Amino acid sequence: MTARLGCPHCDAAMISGWHRFHASYALPARCPSCGGLCLLSLSAQTLRSLVFELLLWSSALLALALRNWLIFLFLPVGVVLGAALFGPLFSFRPVEKGTVVAVRRVAIRQSLVAAFAVGAAWLLLGSE
Repeated sequence: MTARLGCPHCDAAMISGWHRFHASYALPARCPSCGGLCLLSLSAQTLRSLVFELLLWSSALLALALRNWLIFLFLPVGVVLGAALFGPLFSFRPVEKGTVVAVRRVAIRQSLVAAFAVGAAWLLLGSE
């Protein structure tokens, strides 16, 4: 199965690899031609997250082990290379604006609950 590189709404190949690599429910890619919203599949988003985590922890551990902080440059270089290499591998799926708004509202609620929990724990356990 080949990846569909164009917009799923109008089939225009106007969406860059960087936007393709980062397209998700919370931040979908917008086609400059038709204005349609699209995102990557869950498997592509999972692979992207795993690559980022691998780059983050491997560069941190190597920097600590070798005592050379320039190794942290593996992270941004790896993210850019990942966007260039993995972006064209996965096709877009269309998504409606209502779905994006609902996902963003859930993310905001979850962030507020997490902030409240951290604040309550800090107050209850003290700042000693």
